[in-house]
Amino acid sequence: MKEVILSVLAGLLLYLPFSKLNLWFLLFPALFLFVKYRGVLFWTLGGYVFIFLSLRCANIASVEFGGINPILSYFMYSLFVLIFTLFQFSLPAFIAQRFFKNSPLAYGFFYTLFELLRSHFPFGGFPWLLMGEVISQVPLLKYSLYFLSIPLYTFLLWVLLMFLFQKRLFPFALVLLVLLSLSLSAYLVPPKELNGVKVALVQTAVPQEDKLSKEAFDQHTPQILQMVEKALEEKPDLVVLPESALSFYFSEEQTEILYHLSLRGPILVGLIDVRENLKPFNSAYLFAEGMLIDYYDKVKLMPIGEYVPKPFGFLKEIFQAIGGIDYVPGQVCKGYQIQRPSHCGAHML
Repeated sequence: MKEVILSVLAGLLLYLPFSKLNLWFLLFPALFLFVKYRGVLFWTLGGYVFIFLSLRCANIASVEFGGINPILSYFMYSLFVLIFTLFQFSLPAFIAQRFFKNSPLAYGFFYTLFELLRSHFPFGGFPWLLMGEVISQVPLLKYSLYFLSIPLYTFLLWVLLMFLFQKRLFPFALVLLVLLSLSLSAYLVPPKELNGVKVALVQTAVPQEDKLSKEAFDQHTPQILQMVEKALEEKPDLVVLPESALSFYFSEEQTEILYHLSLRGPILVGLIDVRENLKPFNSAYLFAEGMLIDYYDKVKLMPIGEYVPKPFGFLKEIFQAIGGIDYVPGQVCKGYQIQRPSHCGAHML
């Protein structure tokens, strides 16, 4: 019973650094509990609490905007959290316990490995709840991210807590000193001198419920375009609007207003479009001098919000509220996006 309570506490403490409260310092006691109580059951229960609390916004969206019955929604969400937990917490704990003699280092290594794997499979690569990201909130360490990657930091966090648990204070202090030195070095690096670029950011702030209604979304369009015109009066080098900023598709006639406005300055705007055999894309379009200069199709789509992950694809056939056509991700080739099957890289239209 004690370990059950502590596993729930560990999951709660692990959630709080990722919450709106940004209590980053609670990451360390949370990881300490996971290092101390190594085992599949502890890790599964603690991980489930952590993920359930962290990603519940997806369930809120399905109820408020998807029209799904709350009981049904929570049932499906619970299954999703279970699969996520089994992949990220249970499987690493099982491997470390079964094949590596319950080594705390193996737990950290396989947790990091599966964090990397789930950045590609099975959830489409959307970077949810990466442990190393919390370091960006830590005042004395955040600048070391200039030199270190997020996955490496995830592993180093486990190493630090392992040293602390084993009371190996010298290697703990040594690793911490190296990280602090890297952070200080990055902080002292003089910024590169860049030519000034004047950018105007247009915050549309359209309520989500309005975006789900074409008629309601249309009512915001005149105001948004007025904001763009006002921004262009300041003669910026670029006007930037957010993702799916306007109610019309790129291929619709209303896009002509963007061509017209771009005569006064370049405009980068997120628009939805349907092309290539009626496939929907979420893309960024760059207009300038009355022309479309280039576009970029979003590669990393958000699970549930922009597509239903393959393990749950069958639900679209059962529940009409989450049905529909998934967005199509852009493709990448040699570091650039493929816009046509025979062409890699950026293109001019």
